[in-house]
Amino acid sequence: DDLKVSSVTIMNMALYGIPMVGSDICGFIDDTTEELCARWIEVGAFHPFSRNHNTIGAMPQELYRWDSVAEAARAALSLRYQLLPVMYTSFYRAQRAAELVVRPLWLNYPGEAETHAIDDQFM
Repeated sequence: DDLKVSSVTIMNMALYGIPMVGSDICGFIDDTTEELCARWIEVGAFHPFSRNHNTIGAMPQELYRWDSVAEAARAALSLRYQLLPVMYTSFYRAQRAAELVVRPLWLNYPGEAETHAIDDQFM
């Protein structure tokens, strides 16, 4: 649930005018799983602020601990690096013109009613 909530929260924060937000890749509270960590890095690579972080006492969750997670991280972070010029421009526009770095689909397509219920995708 926290993985889905992370993207919803990031979109909400963007609407509140806070562009530099992200989530704790692999989760923060409790132990993660290999699958959750792999999926989270794939999503988190598109968040404005992306980091792997967890609480004291939880199992280690560095991205290199599982081969599948390391591979997912390589692919996702490679794509993030390719998108850095776009992200940089988005942050510049957010600072200069109050544009959103992360935009819910309904904001780009307000006339398309089906986008109003989509809360797990963003631009």
